[in-house]
Amino acid sequence: MGENTDNPTEMSKSNDSISLRGPSLPDVFAAIINVSKGGVYHEPSCLFCCSKHRDNAEKMYKQYDLAVKDKSDRLRSYFLTLGEDMSLDVIRNHTRGHMDKGELELRKVEYLSKISNLSMVSITTIGQVDAGLAVLWECIAASGTIASDGKSLSNSKAIEMRAGIISKLVRTWVDLLNLRSKILGEMKNSGEMMSIPVAAFSDFMSKLLMGAKNNEEKETIFKVMEGIKELQR
Repeated sequence: MGENTDNPTEMSKSNDSISLRGPSLPDVFAAIINVSKGGVYHEPSCLFCCSKHRDNAEKMYKQYDLAVKDKSDRLRSYFLTLGEDMSLDVIRNHTRGHMDKGELELRKVEYLSKISNLSMVSITTIGQVDAGLAVLWECIAASGTIASDGKSLSNSKAIEMRAGIISKLVRTWVDLLNLRSKILGEMKNSGEMMSIPVAAFSDFMSKLLMGAKNNEEKETIFKVMEGIKELQR
C-alpha cells in the first residue's frame, strides 16, 4: 500500500514550508502597537492593564493628593482586597508607563496607517526623491521659525539651533539632488528617458503646425503635444 498523502496535518506542514508569503504591513505594525479597541493603552504582559479592576484603580490613583507618597502601596492593598496579588513593581511600572498613554499609541496607529497606505501606492524612484526634496524644503522653512522665547532659549542659542538644523537639512538636500541627477543620467543612458531642449522642441512643433495641410493633421499634432504633457506629469 502507498503512503496516505491526504493527511491534513502533513499537507498543512508541506504548504507552510513552501509558502513565500510573509506578513503584511498591518500585521507587522499591529505587533508594535499597544492599544485596545476602545483606544486605551494596553500591554498584554502587564497584570495591571489586564485587570478587570483597572479603571477603578486608575481613578483612585488620580484622586490621591499629590502629597500622598504611598499611592502604589494603597493600590496594592486595593487589589489584594479584590483577590489580585499585584506587586508594587507592576503598579509603579503601569502608572508611570501605561496609564494615560493611549493618545501616544493612537498617534502611532495613525502614522503607521499612513505608511501602510503609501506602501500600496506605486511611486517611481524619481517621484520618491522629489517627495523627499519637497519635505526637506518644508523642514528648512519651518526651522526658520525657531526664535528666542525670552526665557530658556536665548536669541544667540536660537540662531545657533537654526544654523545647525538648516546645515544638516541642506546637506541631505544636496545628497538627494545628486541622487536625482544620477538616476536621471542612468535613465537617459538606458533609453528609459529622452531629453529634448524646450526651445528646439517648441520650434519643431510650431513648424509642424504651420505646415499642417488640414484640420486632421493639426488635431494629430495637438494630440501628440497633449500626450507629451501627460508624460511630464
